[in-house]
Amino acid sequence: MLPHYFTTAFRYLRTHKVFTAINILGLVTGISVCFFALRYVAFESGYDNYNKQRDHIYRVVTDVRTPSGIDYQSACAPSDPP
Repeated sequence: MLPHYFTTAFRYLRTHKVFTAINILGLVTGISVCFFALRYVAFESGYDNYNKQRDHIYRVVTDVRTPSGIDYQSACAPSDPP
């Protein structure tokens, strides 16, 4: 039964080439985007795992605003733990 499914699928793919190419391209694009999104989330989640006190890491962001909008942004972290 399984070889019959492959034969039928191959015949369909051979007769509908443009539709098949669009579907395969969409599938490849979706899988690639999902893979890269998962890799990005894994990288961002594991950034401070080396530190034993990673729950106590904070980042202070300062925005200096002028009448025309944000002029300067600065980010820092304290160097000495309390």
